Amino acid sequence: MAAAQRIVIENCSIATVDANDTEYATGHLVIADNRIESLGAGKAPEGLENVVRRIDATGHLVTPGLVNTHHHFYQWITRGLATDHNLFNWLVALYPTWARIDEQMVRSAAQGSLAMMARGGVTTAMDHHYVYPQGSGDLSGAIIGAARDMGVRFTLARGSMDRSEKDGGLPPDFAVETLEGALAATEETVKQHHDSSFDAMTQVAVAPAPRSPSPPNCSSRAASWPAGSACACTPTARRPWRRRSSATSCSAWARPTTSSPPAGSARTCGWRTAST
Repeated sequence: MAAAQRIVIENCSIATVDANDTEYATGHLVIADNRIESLGAGKAPEGLENVVRRIDATGHLVTPGLVNTHHHFYQWITRGLATDHNLFNWLVALYPTWARIDEQMVRSAAQGSLAMMARGGVTTAMDHHYVYPQGSGDLSGAIIGAARDMGVRFTLARGSMDRSEKDGGLPPDFAVETLEGALAATEETVKQHHDSSFDAMTQVAVAPAPRSPSPPNCSSRAASWPAGSACACTPTARRPWRRRSSATSCSAWARPTTSSPPAGSARTCGWRTAST
């Protein structure tokens, strides 16, 4: 086995964010390959082997990388549009635009979103992408490729929508998938990109969109895949999102289509499991 290559960071302030909130006004950090080998006060130990880089971090603070648990990278390209709308009307206004995204647009949006987060200290991110217009290319691959290029630990929450305007949904008809098509594409994404190893940099979760309720056969099939699952649930009238004036209307939309609030619908179709 090849000897570990080490990076030494010195002269920095360190906030470990451990159970004891340990902090060092001036300290060091030693990284061996992709592991933090040691850290502490003062200079790094003498005699370290295979040090390939030393960083003088005077005036800087070292902390654990931040985690962004939910994002929609593709929406980066429409920032500044419909900003005076509430959530529901904002979706209605922008779906016609989002329905025309393609592989290049999505990759650029992912690069912009990830770069913004990395500059702010984010090293682990999740993107919930659920808009897959017909003929738009390999959108999942474009997003994952951008994350790999950036070096961010990443989970793609592969979403899907099968309810278009003709079914009472919001997106144009050509912007949604059939249930079988979405399941097949999601399964293929899991096979191609999901890494279940301890050191995984890329993982895939199954994440249907809130306005496309997944029937029982969707959750049962997804449960057999080696990936986690997630779902963005619509708010209810009893527990609306704060500062979201559209909460009640969203719930009113959900109830006639599922005969129950979002949490109840998730239980009914078997979506609420240990991995969800």
